[in-house]
Amino acid sequence: MRIRKSEAKEWAREYMVGPWGVHWLPYDADFQIDEPGLRAHVEKVLAQGMTGVAVAGLLAEIWNLSIEERKRVATIVIDQIGGRIPAYVSGSSHSVEDTLDIVHNAEDIGAEAVMIWAPYEHAKSEAEMYRFYEHIHNNSDIAIAAYSTPHSGKAMSAELVNAIAQLEGVCSIKYVTWNFADYVRATELCGKDIVISYPFEESILVQMRYFGAQLLLATTSVNLMQSTTHQPIREAMALGAEGRWEEAQKVYDSMSSARKLWTDLYSVYPNENRHPNAETKYWAHAMGLLDNPLVRPPQLQITPAAKARVDEALRQHPELLPDAPATRQAA
Repeated sequence: MRIRKSEAKEWAREYMVGPWGVHWLPYDADFQIDEPGLRAHVEKVLAQGMTGVAVAGLLAEIWNLSIEERKRVATIVIDQIGGRIPAYVSGSSHSVEDTLDIVHNAEDIGAEAVMIWAPYEHAKSEAEMYRFYEHIHNNSDIAIAAYSTPHSGKAMSAELVNAIAQLEGVCSIKYVTWNFADYVRATELCGKDIVISYPFEESILVQMRYFGAQLLLATTSVNLMQSTTHQPIREAMALGAEGRWEEAQKVYDSMSSARKLWTDLYSVYPNENRHPNAETKYWAHAMGLLDNPLVRPPQLQITPAAKARVDEALRQHPELLPDAPATRQAA
């Protein structure tokens, strides 16, 4: 159900909590969207214990899709979710009008919110970035999660985050920064106004314990380090929310091998300025989340060496594989 601007901040404080995951995009043999496969994939993602999900986002290869394909993917996924958990649709585009087209489609199909980053060509300064968000905000009526990422070409300062947070409909930000102090500063400035997520699972307990974090927003670690029967990220966050830090740390430590692989694979993010789409999609495939792990060209497919690393990590974590025996879940 769409969350209107006037409801956005209150809604986010209550519902943007815990681990929000992502979905990938399965293709057929001709690299066209496999709609039945997408619906089946979404069901498996929901069974992983998500508290929310990012729809038609980066891991759904949005830069390799047309605007109409992106809207179709969002429509299918929101329909399949059927309101069981909250979801946002990625509205990011280098065209302002295309962004609004996607945002209005998200309103029409009943997504709770949209996530938007500022396009790198016509938003090179912080003043231009603010005007972009203000324009989208003033021409829509849906909750907005902002996104600051090196992929946009210019990361937001904490002061810009604070300015954007004052817009009525902006309720959250996924704040990717290589400087943790920026996240701390943003939390000091506007953590009371919006829900801020520094989306790195490896520091989530520190974020929760010392900076009041409540959300791990749209990171593949949530999908790749949890299964339908074993959900350590959700459990650790639930324990942390109750102040049971020693127990939370034990659950956190149990995923060290998988966490190391995730961190290693994502080294391309700061070093090559790209997401490891092929690598994470193969990992999801190896866990049984989707049948076809191929990414749409011109993206490169996973290398044999990276595939072997994923296979080895999963051998060390058999609880993540399909049909693993049930383990203790978070209360």
